[in-house]
Amino acid sequence: MNYEPSEVKLKLKQAVGEPSIPTVSLRDRVSKGDVIAKIRDGKLGSTIHASISGVVVDVNNDFIRIIKN
Repeated sequence: MNYEPSEVKLKLKQAVGEPSIPTVSLRDRVSKGDVIAKIRDGKLGSTIHASISGVVVDVNNDFIRIIKN
């Protein structure tokens, strides 16, 4: 049995480096695996992918929140 949460909150700053820049907007529909935030060119950081399919319900300087559809 595979568990998939109904909601995720993905931080834009992952460990070392700079925070990622969101590539999604409020109310965007995303699929599991879609890129939702990228790091600036030439900077150290992480590209962030959606871990569930759903709708973006919050985007700010700290995190992106997705609710499963």
